[in-house]
Amino acid sequence: MIFFEALLIFFFGAAIFLILFMTIYLLIRKKWRRKYTKWNSMIDLLLRKAIFFEENGNDDDQVIPVTSRLKANLKNSRFRAQLTKKITAAKRICPVRPGKI
Repeated sequence: MIFFEALLIFFFGAAIFLILFMTIYLLIRKKWRRKYTKWNSMIDLLLRKAIFFEENGNDDDQVIPVTSRLKANLKNSRFRAQLTKKITAAKRICPVRPGKI
């Protein structure tokens, strides 16, 4: 009987531990998902600005406008990796052929 009680306590303890672990894990994943969603919208906006950028005049040193939040995120290696993925995905979807523009 003592063995059964110890086994029962162990299983309830393990169940509570797993429930707490999964709850914390899912909350962290939700937070990351929100961050990646914001990053994706920022990256999409930047790519749209870069693709449809129109030059005003003959100045060769014109730059695409970049927000301060984007500049701060460029220091993050995960953000840069996400940006690289989006750029390569955009390149695969619409390859540029010489003389076809």
